[in-house]
Amino acid sequence: MPEKVNVVYITFDGITDPLGQSQILPYLEELNKKEVKFYLISLEKNLKKAKQISKSIENIGIHWYRLKYFKIRFLGAAINEIQCFFLVLYLSLFKNIKIVHARSCLSLFPPLFLKRLFNFKLIFDMR
Repeated sequence: MPEKVNVVYITFDGITDPLGQSQILPYLEELNKKEVKFYLISLEKNLKKAKQISKSIENIGIHWYRLKYFKIRFLGAAINEIQCFFLVLYLSLFKNIKIVHARSCLSLFPPLFLKRLFNFKLIFDMR
């Protein structure tokens, strides 16, 4: 059996949001059945609700990193980018990441700066 490819999937939409439940999670769940191992990074508006569904996501084999979404004007966007940057850096250093999938423009910036350093493939999904 071939070894699974380690992929980071970044979304600034929360998995607890309707879009996360209807589009992102089913997409990842189906691909996770193949030779893909996902490390999901999402920015959550409701961490309490996210914690409630975290066990079901872990049970399907997806490693989920729930970051707090900051909505403070300008400063919030910077905090969101910085915390995502350091998490992608950590995963790239310790999990042998081969692909990073960025869903939206904002989620593209953290891996864009790390791409050359770690030589992973970058998928940009502008929806």
